[in-house]
Amino acid sequence: MILFYTVPLETEAEKTKFELIYEKYHKLMLYVAMEMLNNQMAAEDAVHSAFLKLLHHLDQVEEISGNKTKRFVLTITERTVIDMMRRNKRERKISLDEVEDWQMPGKFQESYYELPEENRVITAIKNMPKLYQDIFLLKYSSGYENCEISKILDISEDSVRKRISRGKIKLEKILNGEGVL
Repeated sequence: MILFYTVPLETEAEKTKFELIYEKYHKLMLYVAMEMLNNQMAAEDAVHSAFLKLLHHLDQVEEISGNKTKRFVLTITERTVIDMMRRNKRERKISLDEVEDWQMPGKFQESYYELPEENRVITAIKNMPKLYQDIFLLKYSSGYENCEISKILDISEDSVRKRISRGKIKLEKILNGEGVL
């Protein structure tokens, strides 16, 4: 199966990098997709699509075992699943609430994102709506630029800027409520 993905890659280094990413994150990606979809076949389709998207962003992966790469791969997987859910919604007319109200289980966020609980700002970000959480983690924790985030999440740069702006307001309210600011 992995040979299918590596065909479009030009250099051996790219092929090796992709193979290492596949071996390291395939099961985790499948787990995330299963948690969100509760359907084995749909989860496998989502992971396949996520790997195809990852091929286009392979140059953004520097250290395969790093938290930045893990967060990047998981974000691509989550967004791919959400896109699938939205497509299915249009086709089957499922409620919009199923897609927009989806939140990753708290257990998953703590164990896989490995963010320190003692940091109140990170904790506040983790409590923000998923819409803002992904952008904040990619921007401020992983250091991606707005244009890169727009490509990763498949949204416009303008949307990224708006979500950052609105997210900062929400974050400030959360932190004010906790007495941090």
